[in-house]
Amino acid sequence: MTRRILFTLSLTMAFCFCLTSLVQAGANDPVTEGWAKNNLVNKKKAAKIPIWQITQEGTASAVNWVNTDNPRFAIYDSDTEDQTDDLILDRETGLVWERSPDTETHSSWTTACNYCYLKELANRKGFRPPTIEELASLVDNDIYNPPLPPGHPFINMQPYYYWSSTTWTGDVSKSWAVVFSTGYLYQHDKEGAIQRYVWCVRGGQGHDGY
Repeated sequence: MTRRILFTLSLTMAFCFCLTSLVQAGANDPVTEGWAKNNLVNKKKAAKIPIWQITQEGTASAVNWVNTDNPRFAIYDSDTEDQTDDLILDRETGLVWERSPDTETHSSWTTACNYCYLKELANRKGFRPPTIEELASLVDNDIYNPPLPPGHPFINMQPYYYWSSTTWTGDVSKSWAVVFSTGYLYQHDKEGAIQRYVWCVRGGQGHDGY
C-alpha cells in the first residue's frame, strides 16, 4: 500500500512539473527568445511561435509591428514617409500583405505573377501572387467598396479585379480573381486583353497555378 501511495504521488508531481514547463504565451502576447528558451522544454513548440511574436530582449512589444484599429492586423513600418512601403500582417492567417496593392494594371496573369516575384518591400523579397483562398480570406461579406474588415489598414485599394495565382480547374487558360468592390469571385482568361490588378503577399504555402 505504501509503495502504491508513493508511486501515485510521484506521478502527480511529474504531471504538475510538465504542465508548468509547457506554459505558453497567449495568442496575441509577444514573447522574447529568452522566454521561449526558458519556458518551452520542447523546441518544436518554440519553433511554432509566429515570428511577429518574437521580440528583441528587454522590449515590451513586437519589433516594428504596430497595432491597428482592427486587432486582426498589424503594420510593419518601413521607416520611410511613404506608406506604400509598409507591410501588413494578418494575424488570422499569418500572411504578410502589401499595405498598398499595385495601382498599375497588368495585361496578363503571367505578367502579374512575375511582378510579384520581383517585388521588394521593406528590404524584403519572397513575394508572390496570392492563391484564391488567400485573396478571398480578406473579404468581409457585409461590407462593400472595398469589402474589407472594419478598421483595416490597407490603402489605395481599387474597386476592380485582382488576379490570384489559382488556375480554374474547368479551363487551365483561366485563373480565379476577386473583384474588390463586391468581393465576388470570377474566372478570367490568363492572357486576355483585359487589365487586372495584383496584390502581392508573403509567407504561407501558395502555388504557382500552372
